[in-house]
Amino acid sequence: MLNKLELLLPPLPLTFFIAALMWLIDQSLAVHIQFSGQALFATFLLILGILFIFPAAVSFIRAKTTVDPRTPNKSNSLVITGLYRISRNPMYVGMVLCLLALSLSQGNIINLMLSFAFVGYLNRFQIQPEEHFLKEKFGEQYVQYCTHVRRWI
Repeated sequence: MLNKLELLLPPLPLTFFIAALMWLIDQSLAVHIQFSGQALFATFLLILGILFIFPAAVSFIRAKTTVDPRTPNKSNSLVITGLYRISRNPMYVGMVLCLLALSLSQGNIINLMLSFAFVGYLNRFQIQPEEHFLKEKFGEQYVQYCTHVRRWI
């Protein structure tokens, strides 16, 4: 039985909400750090995040399976190619990298912690329920996939 928070919030809109919250926090609470190469590193993380999100989404579209993570029961195929060979959740990896890029570009320590809280939320309320459904639907094939590919990276 699902907890009320499980699979409730779509991760992409939630990512945009967290980014907006980070902007508000940065405007209100100046808890900043700065270091040499900060902007360059933030840009690198943003580009890397985008390079995780889009190809991973395309893999789902090509496999003609649902991209909506709130409905893993609608999955009709297990995508294990492309970026899915190195991460079971490359779209989530990309979203987290983009949030880390934003927090790093701001240099706001509170927002950096918020990025890690987002990871915790995804693990508990998104990924765990998804994995439960996928294990039920794809059985041993999914179990084997999980033994060879990490949840994040």
